[in-house]
Amino acid sequence: MSIAGLVVKEIRYRKLNFALGLLAVVIATGCFAGAVTLLQVHDLRTRQLLTAKETETRTRLDELSDAVRKAMLRLGFNIVILPGRGM
Repeated sequence: MSIAGLVVKEIRYRKLNFALGLLAVVIATGCFAGAVTLLQVHDLRTRQLLTAKETETRTRLDELSDAVRKAMLRLGFNIVILPGRGM
């Protein structure tokens, strides 16, 4: 008797156990595939949000830099003299 024959006989003898085991494997595989898919969707959405926030931040930084430049023009030239380290 071959191994394949013994496996088939065992499956026939324990139909319910085989079906439950097969069902568990199918469910586990489906859960794994679903989790991987959800993680990929989450990564894609996160990249989109980060790109949007980066663009918004750069725009805001440009606005603030322009505001600082204008404020410095109104103040004129200012010199700050700090003492040296040895004093």
